[in-house]
Amino acid sequence: MASFVLAGKADCPFFAKAEHLADKCQKCLPDFSVRKIRVLPEEWQGWLRRTCETNGWTHEQSPLIWRHVGLGYRGILLGGLSDFLEHCQFYYNVNGDMSSELMLKISQENMAAMMEQVTEEQEHLRSVRPLHVWICSALSPVAPLLISQMLQDPEVLPESPLLSLHLLHVDMDQEDVEDVEEQVQEQLRALQMETEDLAAPRLHQVSLHTSLSGAFSDADLVVFLDDGEDSSDPLPYEEFGGRLDSGAGSEVRALLWSRRGVNQKCAALLKNCPGKRRENFITVATHLENHARVRVAGKLHVRADDVRELLLWGDVCGQFYIDTQRAQVYNYDRGITAPSAVGLPLSHIQEIRSWCEGELQREVCEQQGALCCAHAVLSVLKAWDSPGTVLSAGVCCSDLPQLPEGLVLSLPVRFSHGSWTFLSELSISKTIRDTLLRSCHELSQV
Repeated sequence: MASFVLAGKADCPFFAKAEHLADKCQKCLPDFSVRKIRVLPEEWQGWLRRTCETNGWTHEQSPLIWRHVGLGYRGILLGGLSDFLEHCQFYYNVNGDMSSELMLKISQENMAAMMEQVTEEQEHLRSVRPLHVWICSALSPVAPLLISQMLQDPEVLPESPLLSLHLLHVDMDQEDVEDVEEQVQEQLRALQMETEDLAAPRLHQVSLHTSLSGAFSDADLVVFLDDGEDSSDPLPYEEFGGRLDSGAGSEVRALLWSRRGVNQKCAALLKNCPGKRRENFITVATHLENHARVRVAGKLHVRADDVRELLLWGDVCGQFYIDTQRAQVYNYDRGITAPSAVGLPLSHIQEIRSWCEGELQREVCEQQGALCCAHAVLSVLKAWDSPGTVLSAGVCCSDLPQLPEGLVLSLPVRFSHGSWTFLSELSISKTIRDTLLRSCHELSQV
C-alpha cells in the first residue's frame, strides 16, 4: 500500500497539479491512497514551518509531499511537485501532463471551496456557546491526562456539549523572560497539537496564553494545577484572583489542586475575588481519599472500589484526619459474604478499628503520580454537577462555628447540580475538632 499526503496553499497551481496526478494514480492503482491538506495562503508559511520542525524536514515551497508510513511513525519526505512527478513516472509509469489553464482553474476552485468552508465554520462558531475552561499551569504533568479525560468522558461537565480550552502558563520566577516565554510557547503548542489530535467531538477550540494580559476572559471554569515542587507561595494567586474578578463571568467556578499550600492559594484567590461567589471555589482532597481507600482495601483484601465514603477533615497539605464514620466496605468476606449491593460499616469491623485511628492516619500522603492526581480532579468535576454525591473538598468554612473568617479547609460536602452543602449530620468528634483547630493555626501563620 502506497499512502501519500499532499499539502499546499489552496490557491497554488503546483498543488493543483500534484492533486490531479494523485487522482490519476488512485484511479489506475488499487493500492495507492492519498490524503490532501489545503491551507489558506496567509497561514501556509506558519503551517509549513511547524510541520517541518515537528518532523525534522527542510522544505520551503508549496506543495509539501510525504509518504505516510504508519501511526506513530514519522513520514518520509518526498519533496515538492517535481519530486512527486518523478516518483510517479518512475515507479508507476503515470505522467502528470496538465495544461497551465487547467492548473489555474483547479487552484481557483480549491480557493473558492476553501473560503466557503471557512465561512461555514465561522458561522457555526458564532452560533454556538461553548463552555470556556481555563487550565492554569498548563505545563503541569497532570494537564495532558486531565484534558484527555475531560474531553472524552461524558460525565465530566455533562451540561456542556462543547468545551473551549484556554491553556495558560505564566513563569513568574525566571530572569530571562524572552527565552523562557519562547520555550513555554513551544511546549504549549505541542500540548495544543496533542489536544487537537484527539479529535474529540466536544473540543471547540484551543488557545494559548503565556501572560496574565486578558487572562480568564469569559471564563466559566478555571482549573488551577500544581505549578512546581516548591509551589507553596500564595502571592501569585492574589494576582490571579484580581484577574479572575475582573475578567471572568459572574458564575465562574474555580477548582484548585496542588501539592503545596493549596488551601492558602484558594484563600488568596477568594480574598481578591470579592465579586465572585465563594461557594464556587473548591480545592481537591480526593487524591488523599483515594489513597486512604487503597490502604483500607489492602488491609481487608478487597478492591479499592469496594471501600466508599472515607472522608477527610483539615488541610490536605498539612494537618488532616481520615474519618471512617460513614465508610462502607462491600464484598468483604467474613465467612458469610453480604450481597454486593449491601455495604458493611467500616466501624463495625473490630479488627481494624484501632489501625484506622493509628497507622492509617500516618500512612496517607499526597505524593502520588500525575495519573492519580488527574483522576482526583476529574472526580470532583463529575461530583460538582451530580446530585447527592458526597466527597471531601476544600471550601470556605467561615460559616462553621469556632473557625476563623476567610480560611479554606477540607470538609465532607454533598454536591448537587453545581452547588454543595456541608454534611451537617456528621458527628464532629474531639479528634476532628482538634485537627481543624490545628489546621487553622497552621494556615493563619502563613
